[in-house]
Amino acid sequence: MDLLPDSAQQEIVDTTASFLDDVLPIERLRTGDTQASRPDDGLWRQMAELGWFGLAIPESSGGVGLSLVEEILLLRELGRRVGPLQVLATVVAARVAAEAGDEDRLEALIQGRARAGWAEPLSSWVRRSGVSGEIQIYDGDGVDFWVVVDQDGGFLFDAKPLPYAPHPCVDEFTDLGRAVLEDSLPCVRVDSGPGLFQVGALLVAALLSGVGEAARDQSATYAQERKQFGRPIGVYQAIKHPCANMAVRSEAAWSQVAYSALALRAGHADAGFQISAAKHLAGEAALENASANVQVHGGYGFTTEYDAHLLVKRANVLNAVAGPSRFHLQRILELEPLAEALG
Repeated sequence: MDLLPDSAQQEIVDTTASFLDDVLPIERLRTGDTQASRPDDGLWRQMAELGWFGLAIPESSGGVGLSLVEEILLLRELGRRVGPLQVLATVVAARVAAEAGDEDRLEALIQGRARAGWAEPLSSWVRRSGVSGEIQIYDGDGVDFWVVVDQDGGFLFDAKPLPYAPHPCVDEFTDLGRAVLEDSLPCVRVDSGPGLFQVGALLVAALLSGVGEAARDQSATYAQERKQFGRPIGVYQAIKHPCANMAVRSEAAWSQVAYSALALRAGHADAGFQISAAKHLAGEAALENASANVQVHGGYGFTTEYDAHLLVKRANVLNAVAGPSRFHLQRILELEPLAEALG
C-alpha cells in the first residue's frame, strides 16, 4: 500500500497550498479580527469552483468523483493554516446529502450556495422521527445547515429556525454555540451505520495532522533564524531534540491518517480500528507539537505577535471534535485487531 501521493494528488496538494497561502495564510489571524477566519461569499464560491466540497461526490451527482484520500490531502493543508471548520462541515454535509439522494441540497452545498456548521451531541441523543438532545456547534452561526454524524448515520438540520446560544471558546477564531433540539425534524436523515462518522473523524485527524506539521515547521524555521551567542539556537540539543520529536510525531500521525483513508476506501474490515488510531495519534501529535512549539519560541511563544498560540488553541478544539482521544482509545480496545491479539 503506497502512502505517498501520486502526481495527480500532489497537484491537488500544491494547488490547495498555493491558493490558501494567497487567500487564507495563517498570518491573517494576527490582527485578532475574528471575522478573518471566515471566508466571505466570494471566497467560498472560489473554494466551490476548485471542487473542494464535492471531491468525493460522484461526477454523476455533480461532484469531482475522487475519494476520501483526496479529501484528507485538502484538510491537511487547511489544518496547517488554521482554516475555517465550515469547510470540514460542508464536505461532510455534502456526503450526507449525497447518501440521502437529496439532489437539491447536495447541489447547493457543492456549488458553494450553502454552508454547514459542525454539530455534536452533548447529552443523551434520542433518535425517533425527530431528534432530541443538546448539541454543540462549531462555526455554525449564520450557516444554512448543521451537520451531525454518529455511529448510526448522519443528519442535516436547517439551522436558521433553531435556537443558537453562543458560548466562549478557547480558540477565538472558532464560533462555538449550543442548541437544544426537542423532537426536531432533520431536513436530511441517513441511517447508514458508522461510515459517515468514520469519515468525519478521519477528516478531523487530517486537520490535526496539519496543525502538528505547522507547529513542527514553525519551530524548525525559528530555530534557524533565532541566534544566541552568535549561533542559531537550532544547533543546541535543548532545541534540536524537541524539533526532532515533533518531526517523528508528525510523520507517525500522517502515516496513520493516510493508511486509514486507504483502508476505508478499500473496504478493509479493520478500517474503524485504523481510523480511531489515526484520530488519537493525530490529536496527540498536534497537542504535543503545538506545546513544544511555544517552548522553542521562548517568551515570544506566549505573545500574539507570533502564531504559536493559534496552533495550541486549534489543536485543543479539534481534539474534542469527532470524539476525543479517550473515546477513540476505548474504540481501539473494543475493535477486532487488538481484541484478537489480547486473546
